[in-house]
Amino acid sequence: MKQQLPQNNGTFSDFDTVEPMNIVHLSTFDTGGAATAALRLHHGLLAAGLSSAFLSLQTKFNHQQEERFRFPKTVPPLYKRIAKYFGLPLSRQDQINRRVQKLDGKYEVFSLPYAEYRVELHPLVRNADLIHLHWVAGFINYPTFFSQVNKPIIWTLHDMNPFMGGFHYNIDKQRNPQLEALEKSLRRIKVETIREVANLYVVTPSQWLGQHSTKSEVFSRQDHFHIPYGLDVNTFRPFPREVSRDVLGLPPSGRILLFVSERTDNFRKGLDILKDALTQIQIDPDVRLVSIGVSEQHGNDNILSLGPVWDDRLLALIFSAADVVILPSREDNFPNVMLEALACGTPVISFSNGGMKEVIRTGFNGILVEETTSDALRAAIARFLEGTFTVDRTAIRQYAVDNFRLDLQASRYHEIYKQVIG
Repeated sequence: MKQQLPQNNGTFSDFDTVEPMNIVHLSTFDTGGAATAALRLHHGLLAAGLSSAFLSLQTKFNHQQEERFRFPKTVPPLYKRIAKYFGLPLSRQDQINRRVQKLDGKYEVFSLPYAEYRVELHPLVRNADLIHLHWVAGFINYPTFFSQVNKPIIWTLHDMNPFMGGFHYNIDKQRNPQLEALEKSLRRIKVETIREVANLYVVTPSQWLGQHSTKSEVFSRQDHFHIPYGLDVNTFRPFPREVSRDVLGLPPSGRILLFVSERTDNFRKGLDILKDALTQIQIDPDVRLVSIGVSEQHGNDNILSLGPVWDDRLLALIFSAADVVILPSREDNFPNVMLEALACGTPVISFSNGGMKEVIRTGFNGILVEETTSDALRAAIARFLEGTFTVDRTAIRQYAVDNFRLDLQASRYHEIYKQVIG
């Protein structure tokens, strides 16, 4: 059931008298799109005066108020050494992973509802008033976690995996029919595990993901809420283009198209579609494609790879230096990149799918491309380069401030916390 949140008048006076509640966020990683969104919410809640803790399995950076999970795994060390010597599977998780490898699939990631850890025993979890799950694949063990945690659980979905089997997006399921039987059996495990959980509430950043979740076999009984991601609009703000380009060493003149992905070779993110579209356009020499992310060798002198960028302030400079951000994702939830670009006043060209079609308005803050093809993307890019639309970067920025401020997101979550804790 889709739930409506009380309307907030923008003053956030509900934070003036914050009632005591201990919240712990669980996330497998502290980097990547899902982890970034989770950490931003955590910091927004701290700034609002709530008691929020963040627990992750793998940490790459030292974030404020973050703790790394250090509980021992459940596989005894002696058995692990013996199993490794004889080539035996260490656990049920290991058995399934070996089966997956033999089926030779092509996918972004494939996750199991099992883990070697017992996060439910961690002191932060045991002492919390509310558990907030994020991207937790490989971190929580479904059978033990949901049977032993009897506190309210908020689960923010960052992709489709919580209600799928092992895949994280439909596009990978469609590309791997040989894994269909395993996918179905893993989804059944989730259905049976979550069926009896009475205090689990689902939040989706996009209405698109919420529609899929409410119709899913796993979450059809859970209450659903829709809360878009938030970000620090003081960090992500416009900088003068000439200053940004000078700092970054980018050409001072000409136009820059920007593509951003954690890994640029991610099939779902669609760099191949973008490259194909650009080969079909008579682009002036002063137009360049710049990419951010762990990069493959592009083999194209007109594509400048900046590599992975982890610093938000540097990202804001890059967005400010660009004329447009292109999001050619075949399937996506609610990309942080979209919000970051808009907060910097930079328009976005995107396919009309996922959460992008809920935000991008053609002629205002970008171009929404109706068909997921290189031809359609080519036409949209050509229209932009020809100056078909007048870009008002100030208005684009204001739209992001009005809708995606971090304090607004934190306030909306605070309303849910109060409801479920009672």
